[in-house]
Amino acid sequence: MSNSAIRSLLSGSGSRSLLLDSNLLLLWITAQYDLRLLATFKRVQMFTQDDAILLAWIIDQFHSVVTTAHVVTEASNLGNSLSSNSRRGWFTALSEFSTTTLEETHPLNALASCEEFIRFGVTDCALSNLSSKYRVLTADRRLSNYARELGLPVLNFNDLRQMI
Repeated sequence: MSNSAIRSLLSGSGSRSLLLDSNLLLLWITAQYDLRLLATFKRVQMFTQDDAILLAWIIDQFHSVVTTAHVVTEASNLGNSLSSNSRRGWFTALSEFSTTTLEETHPLNALASCEEFIRFGVTDCALSNLSSKYRVLTADRRLSNYARELGLPVLNFNDLRQMI
């Protein structure tokens, strides 16, 4: 990627960890398993191969990827809609990701007492709570706008797509 605006947004990311929202984790796992599924897997059809390449490039700009059990659970639940021919391989890729990635967990009762839990639900509440520690990448406009209003450094994937 040669876009200087994107490079500027990601400057200093090499020492930080990236926390992906569920739909972007779904895209990443799907692209790693089989790019052809982008055309047939309903849950990622809004993304293109160029989006998968952009996402991989963004991930490469960071020291590591971190996740939450909530994010992986959402991705897993969406992955269950794959055909039986693809499901096993896709879940193998998700399993490999899950065993090699740092998991950050907040107790559910702590999340339930947050304003974000009521506004966005448990997964996005966890992302919002971790956005001061990790760089969050989401395609959810509501979440990214809310985080930006609070001064949190959340990136919206759709904004980055438009910059290319």
